Amino acid sequence: MKTNNIILSCVLAMFSLQIATAQDDFAYDGPPDWPTVIGPSGSEVLANYADFANSGSITAVIHVDGAQVGGSGDYLAAFVDGELRGVAPSAEIPPQFGNGFGFSLMVYSQVSEGETINFQYYDAATDGVYALAETVPFSNDMIVGNLVVPQVFTYNPGDGPSDTPGCTDASACNYDDSATSDDGSCSYAEENHDCDGNCTADVDCAGECAGSAVEDCAGVCNGDSVVDECGECGGDGIDEGACDCDGNVLDCADECGGTAEIDECGECGGDGIDEGACDCDGNVLD
Repeated sequence: MKTNNIILSCVLAMFSLQIATAQDDFAYDGPPDWPTVIGPSGSEVLANYADFANSGSITAVIHVDGAQVGGSGDYLAAFVDGELRGVAPSAEIPPQFGNGFGFSLMVYSQVSEGETINFQYYDAATDGVYALAETVPFSNDMIVGNLVVPQVFTYNPGDGPSDTPGCTDASACNYDDSATSDDGSCSYAEENHDCDGNCTADVDCAGECAGSAVEDCAGVCNGDSVVDECGECGGDGIDEGACDCDGNVLDCADECGGTAEIDECGECGGDGIDEGACDCDGNVLD
């Protein structure tokens, strides 16, 4: 009797585990790392699709409890033994085919047949990735589903992704990429510094980060010496009364350093009283 109870307990425990597992297909918090590129058709496809020799297409929708789900920003991915073999973003279904969102998924392989494809679904609304219940056998050039009769994938969302509080601002010093809700704990670097306290701007001559102090012409930090008009650091410039830095003065013709002088007749640069004359008017003695 005791042995039978033990066996019954084990069976019940295994049955309970199967039920618990079936109740929740949540795989992990998103977003997933499913790299894509724009393929020949102009749609997103698996980034390394060119590495595979064979392909097939699947037109699909997602159901939960018999109702179609999905929205903008969702993704459907195909896997073979854990290797990513296809990715497709959600797309709106035309009204004549029922509205909602569906997926046009290209799946890739190196063999023409014999592989079993598993699927995962990223729900942007919950930011969670879910394992889908259905599998599809791969065959080259296969066409599974269409807009009229799409392939239906199902999953049980259970409680969905758990709420992980933390800093969700990627520019913060304590950004937590696993956080799903911001708890107000974000901290930021001081202006002109990085998160380690290092200055990210120029340091001035006084050692101040992003400071404005500069050396004067004499090499003194924040000094007041300047180069004068004669090119001398701290000089007084052109002497008073001089017209240039060499100390020259203006002559009567206003030429700096010139030699013109006013003669005895009051003429700048003149020759004075003509030879033989007795005055500036050219008169001579009688």
